[in-house]
Amino acid sequence: MIPDLLVVGSGPAGAQAAKAAIDAGASVQMLDFGNDDPAGRASVPDAPFSVVRRTDPEQARYLWGARDVWNPYEGNRVAGHLTAPRAFALADADRLLPVASDTFTPVRSLALGGLGAAWGAGTPCFEDHELVAMGLPVEAMAAAYDEVVRDIGVSAAWDDDTAPYVLRSRATQPAAEPDTNARALLAAYARRRDAVRAAGFTLGRAPLALLTQPIRRPGCERDANPYFDMDFYGDARRSIYRPRYTIDELRAHPRFTYTEGVLVHAFASESDRAVVHGTDRRGEPVAFAGRRAILATGALNSARIALRSFGIAGERQPLLSNEMSFLIALNLAMLGRTADDRRHSLAQLLAIYAPDYRGGERVAASIYSYRSLLNVRLATEFPMPTRLGVPTARLLTNALTIAGVHHPERRSARKWVALARADGDLLNAHYELDGDERRANARDAAGIAAVLRRLGCVTLRRIATPHGASIHYAGTLPMRAPGERAPLQTDEAGRIVGAERVHVADSATWRALPAKGLTLTIMANARRVARLAVETLRAEARA
Repeated sequence: MIPDLLVVGSGPAGAQAAKAAIDAGASVQMLDFGNDDPAGRASVPDAPFSVVRRTDPEQARYLWGARDVWNPYEGNRVAGHLTAPRAFALADADRLLPVASDTFTPVRSLALGGLGAAWGAGTPCFEDHELVAMGLPVEAMAAAYDEVVRDIGVSAAWDDDTAPYVLRSRATQPAAEPDTNARALLAAYARRRDAVRAAGFTLGRAPLALLTQPIRRPGCERDANPYFDMDFYGDARRSIYRPRYTIDELRAHPRFTYTEGVLVHAFASESDRAVVHGTDRRGEPVAFAGRRAILATGALNSARIALRSFGIAGERQPLLSNEMSFLIALNLAMLGRTADDRRHSLAQLLAIYAPDYRGGERVAASIYSYRSLLNVRLATEFPMPTRLGVPTARLLTNALTIAGVHHPERRSARKWVALARADGDLLNAHYELDGDERRANARDAAGIAAVLRRLGCVTLRRIATPHGASIHYAGTLPMRAPGERAPLQTDEAGRIVGAERVHVADSATWRALPAKGLTLTIMANARRVARLAVETLRAEARA
């Protein structure tokens, strides 16, 4: 008997789509390539960073690793936060999910949990006007946000000035404790609040998929974060959400099947079923059938699969990707001060910047303190010879502040992906900003740097990253506007026009891409799409 739903992909979208479908009473088979490295995770000590640095003679194995072997982006500032224990998140992707481009450097994953195996756990919500621009129904998304927050655990601060822009569900846990540097910045913001808010700048604690309280339910045992500052290396207490936790929970369910080692290439939508075609790890062809299929493989790979399924080569599909830059800054209030050892490694604060020239669009900046990613990573970024960069970074560590600035995105004919051959997997991609976009993005970064300076945080350098470095991708199979009916578009339920038994549950369907982190919205939308797919199956059964 075929399952109700085939879910392709185990990342944030796939895991939450499967969970929603199981909760709705459907049967689900998940198809996934499923690279993983439990031994690598287990090698990371369950101890604070400071203890590891003082006592573990094997620390280089997981703190540094053979980076030239596993990080194909080393040296160009893409995926720079990935560490050796997260190497599996990138394994095989360049070979099996190829992208050819001189202008776009995307990150792809074939891991168990997809890019969620290594994400930074930022969980802002989108506002009503942002959801409308994306083509997503506000009321349904509000309910889905609440479901995801309850399921994965999100810590957030409802009394911060940023709350109206990034929070929706009251099911959140208490906010994570800010570290010494973040507390100093918040204190400076409180003193100058009226002035910087008049400039369109608000600051608050970052909402994170990080537990500050345990979660206990059948199949799910997760504890609060221990503030070891090892979050880029291990999964201490399972406190930071990874999609594999949901899949582990589902494996015990009789209506769920996980099938690993499958690379999906194409689908066919038949009268009473969807058929998914792929290859196994040896390259041998495999096929699976379900009453419906849900693509949850990420905006780039879902487009690849759809284009190959329709045999369309050379036709350009739109591409959305948030531009990103880093501000390396020095918090003057922290010079000469000792920082508390107790801290987490993720974004400490989130700034929302809404200057007048953006017309209501938000710019988002995730603000990090710097320690556990090691000073040598920053040595080349200081305006001095590298041999002086390491001791300088060591001297200034407690005051170092990194702001990752994300800019809102707009569609353009200069941003696209296309399948190179109708029977192949190679995607061609192009990404180019026009002059107005470049000027607005530069103005965003300069404006945030100016506000940080008023808070006593002086920017030493702005670092531009390659197009695609944000790892925020969307819009490749966009939701059609009313009255439109064209191939490789989708409807509100995520169904692909011309393949109505195949739904898309990831960000490929979005018509716009706000600057805030997108993963929580991906998960909420995936739940919404999965529920609609199950409702459609029930309607068919009643007919």
